[in-house]
Amino acid sequence: MRFAPRAVPALAATAAAAVLVAGCGSSGAADPTANGAAADPTGGPASISVVTSTNVYASIATTIGGDAVQVSAILSDPAADPHSFEVSAQDQVKIAKAQLVIANGGGYDDFAQQMVDAADPRPQLLDAVQISGLDTGDSDHFNEHVFYDLDAMTKLGNAIAGKLAELDPAGKATFDKNAADFTKVLAALKDRAAGIGAAHPGVKAVVTEPVADYLLASAGISDVTPGDFAEAIEQENDPAPGDIAQVDALLAGGTVSLVVFNSQTAGPVTERLETKAQQTGIPVLKVTETLPAGVTDYADWIGGTLDALSKALG
Repeated sequence: MRFAPRAVPALAATAAAAVLVAGCGSSGAADPTANGAAADPTGGPASISVVTSTNVYASIATTIGGDAVQVSAILSDPAADPHSFEVSAQDQVKIAKAQLVIANGGGYDDFAQQMVDAADPRPQLLDAVQISGLDTGDSDHFNEHVFYDLDAMTKLGNAIAGKLAELDPAGKATFDKNAADFTKVLAALKDRAAGIGAAHPGVKAVVTEPVADYLLASAGISDVTPGDFAEAIEQENDPAPGDIAQVDALLAGGTVSLVVFNSQTAGPVTERLETKAQQTGIPVLKVTETLPAGVTDYADWIGGTLDALSKALG
């Protein structure tokens, strides 16, 4: 799924207006909190202002940066439908004050890149897709949901540590240690995924969208969804009757032993698929694109998803 960057054309004007408003009443003296650096009440160094496109990346940035960062996510509402997401003037102000922006990239959250381009001064940007090193190939068919790719997130954690060290050299040792610890946690999660796959070999799945396909692949689970079916749902269109019939045949024929359901973009077609799976006794794994309510840690989110996967496969 790709977030719709609506309301972006006016961002440059919004950014300029925001800067003017922020400057009203200024005495002209240097502001220690300018460009996102918040003054530390203890008298220590200012913290680094980080803005991320979603709360998934906010969690990772917080894990790596610890007390040295102040992190804000543009999209964090677990009930939000990313297809109808609209950036606001407040979002642009956040970007304008940030020292570092972290986005998914790959066409997933273009609004972040556009807001960075509209900001003056322009904050530094980390693009998770670029950092992942994955072959984007045909961009129309590339799976941009790299936040479910544990190798990609390991690379991102290291990149965040490196960028934070540039902004705060005194914190380098801490950032590097946090990134190393994060790497170990993700390696353990990847081992868990492989263990689930070893316990349930040859699992084939139908997905409403390829949101969690990278994690499924870590567990050796194949996505056998007809491409046109998943593409139509991702583009908020109704799949063709023939594609729906193909999915029904997969469910009825015993080929599929798991249905993966993106609960943030439910609609009549996907709800029908969920019902069909339940009627045929096929377990349903629900996944999300942002951290669910009550979950603030990326590793906990992935671990919870793996727990649900293991339970679903039984």
